[in-house]
Order: sequence, then C-alpha cells, then structure tokens
Amino acid sequence: MKKSAFFVLFVILLAAMQIPYWANADEEPQGLLLRKGLIKWGVSQAEARKAIEDVSSLEFSCDGEDPTGVVSCTWACCVDLGEETTKYFATLWFHHLRFFKYEVTFSPEKFPSLVEAFEKRLGAPEKNEQSTIQNRMGANFDQEGRQWRTKDTEVQIAKRGGHGKLDIGYFVVTYAPIMSEIKSNNPAKAPF
Repeated sequence: MKKSAFFVLFVILLAAMQIPYWANADEEPQGLLLRKGLIKWGVSQAEARKAIEDVSSLEFSCDGEDPTGVVSCTWACCVDLGEETTKYFATLWFHHLRFFKYEVTFSPEKFPSLVEAFEKRLGAPEKNEQSTIQNRMGANFDQEGRQWRTKDTEVQIAKRGGHGKLDIGYFVVTYAPIMSEIKSNNPAKAPF
C-alpha cells in the first residue's frame, strides 16, 4: 500500500512540473537589468540608484509620492538590450520605496527582435494582439502587442504607443506581489 501511495504522489509531482505556469519560473524577470547591474524587485529607491548611470544631458529624477504610495522615476540609464552603442532608458516605479515596475521605450523597428527575445525567455505569449491605430491626421499604422504572465510578473510589449506616441514602442514589466498589495490597499472607487 505504501508503494502505491508513493507512486501516485510521484505521478502528481511529475504532472505538476509540466504546467507551463512553472515551466519558465527560472526565466521570469528578476528585476531590471542595466549595464551596471540588476535592480531586483523590492529593492529600495536608494539601492536602485546605484545601478543607474549618469548621462550628462538627462538626469535621473523622481516625482513625489502619489496617494497610493507610488513614486515614478524617469531617465534610468542604461537598460541592457544587448547593444553597447545604444542607450535605452527606463521609467521605474516604487511603492513605499520598493521597486515593482518598469517601462522601457524603443523604436518600433526593434519590436520583432524584442518579441523573439521575450519568447525565448518566457515561451509563447498569453495574448497576441494585432490592430490598426490612427494618428490625428487620419493616417493608419499597424499595432502589435504581446502579454506574458509568469508566477510573479506580468510582461507587456507593444510596437507603438510609448509615451502616447506612434513612433515609440514600449514594454512594461510588473512585479505582481507588490502590485497586488497596491490594489488591495487602494480599491477602485466610482467617480460619482
């Protein structure tokens, strides 16, 4: 009887290991990789600052804390996308001084190579969207987006729409445990 119970437990364990949710746990983002080092989820704003390079014309700066305890900081240089000659910047978000989210912008031409890199690390996207968006003059542009969810992160990438502009792509990576904390402490309210 003990052998059969052990066998059943073993089969259940093997089946659990095949679940895609866990398959990429080692590959899920651990934070933001800059050229000077990794900013890990949950580190303080002061600790994150140590990995940010100073660029003479653009200074890393942070806004004041909003009512939910979130601070956004811009011009975090230099995101490591494997190109030594190109500087990519990120906007970082902190909740009560703990790092939980970032956004990186890029030119739309870089979208296919970034999607390929994300798929190698995270597998097939959970969502794959294609559409057309229009500028104020009525010109149409193709739009593509992908979304992945891992155990602790959500990753979104779009070909266009970074900073509300059609000529800027972006990706956003959010650390779910801190984001859930923000949402649970700040429930949505009707504006009436």
